[in-house]
Amino acid sequence: MAIRINDKHIETNDFAAVSLVFNLTCIENEWKLTAVGSVGNIAEMLWLPIAGLLSDRFGRRTILITCLLIGGTMGLLKSFSHNYLMFFILQIFEGTLSTSPYIAVFVLGMEFVGPSKRVMAGTLLSSTYCVGVMLLGAVAMYTEHFRHLLQILYATVLLVLVIIWWMPESVRWLIQMGRNEEAVKIIRNAAVTNKVTLSEETELELERLKFKVTDKTENQINGKSDIQSALRSKTILLRLLNCCYCFFVNDLVYFGLSVHSVALGGNKYTNFILIGLSEIPAVLSSYVLMDKLGRKWSIFLSMMISGGACILTEFLPEDALTWRLVLFIFGKGGISVSITVLYVYCSELFPTNVRQSLLSVGCTFGRLGSMAAPQTPLLAHIWPALPLLIFGGTSLMSGLFILFLPETLNAKLPDTLEDAENVGVTKKYAAVELKSLKI
Repeated sequence: MAIRINDKHIETNDFAAVSLVFNLTCIENEWKLTAVGSVGNIAEMLWLPIAGLLSDRFGRRTILITCLLIGGTMGLLKSFSHNYLMFFILQIFEGTLSTSPYIAVFVLGMEFVGPSKRVMAGTLLSSTYCVGVMLLGAVAMYTEHFRHLLQILYATVLLVLVIIWWMPESVRWLIQMGRNEEAVKIIRNAAVTNKVTLSEETELELERLKFKVTDKTENQINGKSDIQSALRSKTILLRLLNCCYCFFVNDLVYFGLSVHSVALGGNKYTNFILIGLSEIPAVLSSYVLMDKLGRKWSIFLSMMISGGACILTEFLPEDALTWRLVLFIFGKGGISVSITVLYVYCSELFPTNVRQSLLSVGCTFGRLGSMAAPQTPLLAHIWPALPLLIFGGTSLMSGLFILFLPETLNAKLPDTLEDAENVGVTKKYAAVELKSLKI
């Protein structure tokens, strides 16, 4: 990366560039560089549950557009920071809103499609993350200044709003909120777009739905929130705790393996792009696994492979570099598959009215894992094998816990608390099925 100070062109690395611009070159100021990332992660972790509640209350599309608009604006302003304090404050606001759009898009995508298409939708959404990593590396490679990099990235975020503005709201969420007329309009527009001729019976059902008055739920009558009602259910609570632990382990192992991987030689930007590229085969393989084995067995198998690879690595001699590399690839690939499946699985376990709220709680625990991962090398001072043994042990344990959850393969997406409690118990629950309309 290149910067200009006093009209001099200086080649330097990313952290050094920021430290020079904000005059943080003294040793006692080094903590300020790492503090930016840490505070951003903490702010993001605290915001995720709130964003989930807001999404379930005001809509996925509304939260998606709001977070992208504010987050993109904060990111652009960050590129014009005059001092460290300004950069730090803007990083808190931008970091707070950076993850919730992905979760909103994921939930929206899951609610757009029927059971037969959810695996494909989840795989495609996860693949876009890998593509984004590669594009980030490519843009950074040819951008001379970190200010220019921020401007390019966040200007792109704002441009995406032009597309998302025309994206419809989730039909399932609209029906749950009693906004049936809007839901019917979206269904009919989807039928026209997909060149599907609706039968007379379907048209009659849509007309009845359009003018149906939504009754007050038991929660509304008793003054309880949907999230309170969901957490009072022992089934949903135990399911949530299991998912939270799984999210924590997945992020801990995923980022922990990245930290403990041997630094590759050569161009750092090329290496960054290759890391993103290496994730794609794992994500694509999850498509086959989810469709053939189901969700929970896919997570179980992938976490067993990842955990086993981490533990076996410690039984190999230090000079067995090839085999250690092979096991690392299996460990990283296994946990990548697990993360991909986990997002799809959790979106199918919880009801529509609290789906993003509970998924966001799980992601919050995942953020704790990603924050703990950079600290795990310190454990090697106690015992060199300890970090990988922790990764392996927690993976194996979480994989076993997942077996206590119900299977959701080919199950309808639950809309109510009762539907969610019956997932894996009975197929006779009233979930909205839009498969016939191809949306």
